[in-house]
Amino acid sequence: MAEVAIGRLTLKFSGAAPAHPERLATLIAQALAQAPTPAVARELGAMALTVAAAPGDDDAAIAARIAAQMLARLRS
Repeated sequence: MAEVAIGRLTLKFSGAAPAHPERLATLIAQALAQAPTPAVARELGAMALTVAAAPGDDDAAIAARIAAQMLARLRS
């Protein structure tokens, strides 16, 4: 079984930051844990993503979008 290990997760926000960044990080980790892991082992030294939040998005929606982009990058 493949696994995803994240040594450090750093989130930078332009504009308004979420009210509870720790909760957002936890939601990202939960979304990654529930997703199928990539079949091929890869190691990335760093990953930078730009994720736009739509007006009215809650932390769960933003976390799901971030996790989806992270997994897509791991699979590419």
